[in-house]
Amino acid sequence: MKKFYLLAACALVGATAGMQAQDYTPGEGDGLTGSYWKGATNFDQDESEIYWSKRPQGTHATWQFDRVDPVIDFEWGNGNPFDDTEEDFPYCIEWNGYVLAPVDSYYTFDFTYWDNGFYFDLFDLDDLENPIAHNEAWSTDFYWDRPEWTADCELEGGKFYKIVVRYYEDDFGAHARMRWFIDEASVALEVVPQSQLYTKLPEGSSVEDIETAKAYVNGINGCVNVYGLEGQDVAVYSLTGQTVYQNAGVTGDLNVELPGGVYMVKVANETHKVIVR
Repeated sequence: MKKFYLLAACALVGATAGMQAQDYTPGEGDGLTGSYWKGATNFDQDESEIYWSKRPQGTHATWQFDRVDPVIDFEWGNGNPFDDTEEDFPYCIEWNGYVLAPVDSYYTFDFTYWDNGFYFDLFDLDDLENPIAHNEAWSTDFYWDRPEWTADCELEGGKFYKIVVRYYEDDFGAHARMRWFIDEASVALEVVPQSQLYTKLPEGSSVEDIETAKAYVNGINGCVNVYGLEGQDVAVYSLTGQTVYQNAGVTGDLNVELPGGVYMVKVANETHKVIVR
């Protein structure tokens, strides 16, 4: 009798495991694109007044390099990511890309191991203005690595989402680790794996990012929408090559009303296909 119960339990466990494996969508991602800035905590802006006792007034961040990081899991200690012998100076990083949700579930993105501050946005590709998950925090005292530094949302398995993560470092110890907990799949917090992180959407997706100067494009609400422009030239073409919109040095967000269809959008030197719905 005990043997029968044991076999039945094993069969149930095996069936459950098989169902989870079938529902889980593993990715083939390459990671996220990190943009690394040195000299201040806020990306090409003058350092704030609270730091003037440490650094000269007017100190600002300068871009150093971009690279693909397979995951966000770094321990710099009192060092830095620039191979610089000067240990104690501020810097900041922004990671951009896409997350492939592996399963339908409730997700918790965890930034509790993060010093000094973070910013996190996750977007549905149909709406790159309003994040479905957001949190940001910054600490200049001894209260980093906070338990409330998380963001929660429900995601659909097999679907891509736009992700933006920023890291802010003031001085002394520095570390950054982006983890998640998936209600339907996790047994503990884990670093968001490279397999689920993409620098670009796979070919055939209807919405693609424009990589120049952090501008993003989509084609919802009967418009070609371009967000985060920083003085780039923008042109929109029909598939027959006809110019339907053109403007130089555009700043901010742009919305061009167009009939439904497929268009080519050129921002600076990057061109992408957009479906207007």
